[in-house]
Amino acid sequence: HDLERIRALVRTVVEEFPQPNNNNNNNTKIYQNLQNVVALEFGWYTDQIIDANVQAMNFPTNHRSRQNYTLDHLANHCYTWSPSIAMACAQVVELNGTSCQCPRNMLVADGQHYCMNQVGARLAAAMACILKCLVDKVDTIGDHD
Repeated sequence: HDLERIRALVRTVVEEFPQPNNNNNNNTKIYQNLQNVVALEFGWYTDQIIDANVQAMNFPTNHRSRQNYTLDHLANHCYTWSPSIAMACAQVVELNGTSCQCPRNMLVADGQHYCMNQVGARLAAAMACILKCLVDKVDTIGDHD
């Protein structure tokens, strides 16, 4: 799947980005100014939320992949942008595109935007963890200079 390949590419860049030092030929400006590369796996986080919601509401995936069952949306004629049932609903509704409403979950009520009072603290904690790892890495590098 294209999205998985893009995520893998981002992880590869993060993991293999060369650290600047005097022994390599990375003297371009980006290598001189960029000390660390990190990524917040927000797409992975979103996938985990959708998977948990699908399991909680016994959504009929019919052994389809996430990329396919997230295509089941509420009726198009009811919305400018029709939310994914797997992402926005708390209960299963008709999957034939005729349902306009569903009981909404607490995580992604409109199918586009996270309910930050439910998810925001976890995102902030993830960012704090990434920043802490960066600070620890910089401190460790500084100790060896």
